[in-house]
Amino acid sequence: MKNKWVLVLLGILIVSAGCSWFKRAPSKITNAVTYQAESGSLDQPSDIPIPANFAYQKFDSIYLVDGNIRTGTLKYIATEFVSTLDVLKFYEERMPKYKWEEVATATANGKKIKVYKQVSGEDTCKISIYRNDYDKLELLVEVGRK
Repeated sequence: MKNKWVLVLLGILIVSAGCSWFKRAPSKITNAVTYQAESGSLDQPSDIPIPANFAYQKFDSIYLVDGNIRTGTLKYIATEFVSTLDVLKFYEERMPKYKWEEVATATANGKKIKVYKQVSGEDTCKISIYRNDYDKLELLVEVGRK
């Protein structure tokens, strides 16, 4: 009989926790998109700003440099809730400071895409912003020569 009450109490605790164990909805949308300092590392470019609340996905990324030629696809996932519009604004403000000019903006398959060209170079940078299956914002940064 005692075990039955323990199971009933455990069931009540699980039900009262509800869906919050599976997915937490943000209480509000924040505009806090801050800048992450340049990595300067061999596996990430130092001239493409990344919001601080995004974590680099090293095993889903590749970045190769040979002299002054580089190519890569780098993936980042938000560590907290961030709105797509805040990230778009972040890139509109930051990329010109790093000598990139916007050449195209598009929306395709639920992704917001911005394409930049180096002001004094031959590289292009395509930034795709989208929500994954877990409602986390993802950045896909593709850099290289066209």
